Amino acid sequence: MYQTTGTCQFCHQTQIVLMRDENYTQPEADEEATDKCKCEGATLRRKQRLSKELAEANIDSILVNHAQAADFLKQAIPIIQSYSIQNVTVQINDVSKAKLSMNQKGAFKVEKIDTLKQTLENE
Repeated sequence: MYQTTGTCQFCHQTQIVLMRDENYTQPEADEEATDKCKCEGATLRRKQRLSKELAEANIDSILVNHAQAADFLKQAIPIIQSYSIQNVTVQINDVSKAKLSMNQKGAFKVEKIDTLKQTLENE
């Protein structure tokens, strides 16, 4: 472990960080300091990162057999987190579609909707 200083990207507070590799860069030390910082900006970023990781895991879980749709929804996560769009819906095939949205608390909701229609008609 190598001890150095890093600066939080949000509040610019400097703190001592431990780096695993002696060939670390200053941006890596700053990233480590930001990850450890308790300021509002760093805390929000950690929360958003965790929310993104959970959303990706949920997408993988619910769209196991639909890799292209899963990849597309994962790419939409940062766009939804920035509040540029509210949700994304992907038509997978004639029967299935998937939807990704985020609630007011920043938690993602992943839905897979399968629509099967049956009709019986008598003359």
